[in-house]
Amino acid sequence: MANKNRDKGHRYERWWANIFKDLGWEKCITARQGSRIMDDSGIDLINIPYNMQLKYGYPRGINYKTLFDSIDACKEKNFMDDDKVHAYPTVIAHKKSTKSNEHFVVMKAEDWIELIKRVEDINQRGTDDKNSELYKDLTKLIQNYG
Repeated sequence: MANKNRDKGHRYERWWANIFKDLGWEKCITARQGSRIMDDSGIDLINIPYNMQLKYGYPRGINYKTLFDSIDACKEKNFMDDDKVHAYPTVIAHKKSTKSNEHFVVMKAEDWIELIKRVEDINQRGTDDKNSELYKDLTKLIQNYG
């Protein structure tokens, strides 16, 4: 049973890696494939500007605060203070079961607010900023997966 669940988790990691590749982060790979220290820190995808923790299953739920705290503690322990991993927001993506196609994404409120501010800033500046990487990424995400 444990191997079946582990395989589902690995497939879920590859599924998300392919989404990020489709969004333009061609070098996005799973941390299991590319970085033991990132994987040990609870970060499942690398070469993207987010610290992604991916969960598949857990139909009774996950204590997200505990998970965020654990990832933060591992980042402090495993990375130098000036490492860019500290600047990236941590995002937890969670698919509870195979019976539902619902995926949930959880972020800390301050990271969500910062992301919204960046999007709103692009909208306020008008069409000149529609060439920005963030605008392109969000537009592609909405078109492909929204």
